[in-house]
Amino acid sequence: MNKKEVEIQPFIFNWRNQFDNAKNTYEDLCKIFNKVNVINSDENNQVSGWENVGNDYWFGGQFKKAIGMFTGDILMHIQADASYNNWDELIDDAKKYFSQYKLGVYAPNVDYTWWNSNKADINDKNNILDHTNLKLVCNTDCTVWFIHKEALSGVATYIENISEDHLGAGIDTLIIANSMLKKRLVIRDYNHKISHPESTGYNTNIATKEKWELINSAERELRRVSRLIDRRANNLLYQYYI
Repeated sequence: MNKKEVEIQPFIFNWRNQFDNAKNTYEDLCKIFNKVNVINSDENNQVSGWENVGNDYWFGGQFKKAIGMFTGDILMHIQADASYNNWDELIDDAKKYFSQYKLGVYAPNVDYTWWNSNKADINDKNNILDHTNLKLVCNTDCTVWFIHKEALSGVATYIENISEDHLGAGIDTLIIANSMLKKRLVIRDYNHKISHPESTGYNTNIATKEKWELINSAERELRRVSRLIDRRANNLLYQYYI
């Protein structure tokens, strides 16, 4: 009997000044998926069929909305300022690796991310991965990533309690910590590189404060692993994969 292919449900998060790029990505994904969800906080560019939530929704509110809409096996999330010309190949690879490995999170490389390879890569001492293009990481970045429903299960409730204007810091850490606790691998695929501008459009002090408020609202083990991720204690994090 053939193994059932995982169902990927795509979400694009759009905000002010990103409409053209979001629309291009949307049109590309519509060639691949029957339904592409756009959570749109740009009140100046509202599109029929998109979830037009308004400017009060930042990343946290958008992610909260996406969780409420998610019914598939894998949540694919793309930030509107990300660009790529091989979405179909990336999605095919996501399906392949989710079927081959017990993954919690799969993501491409990003040309600009704080979580670069020097910070994120975990030494795979036991050769868990068979593909040299794949690396275990302590954080994938959340510009473009694929999240298994089991990595969301158990943390969605914490995210659903945040406000719509939450900047979203800490969501990636909490989901990845949950994935690790469930022995689901968190990997980056260096065969794919996403273009992403080197800029930050939010207050980093507020983001840090909200990040730790979110993490500290979680249960003890999630808090502990989240702190290891934040410290980039990659040798200690490897224990969750063996």
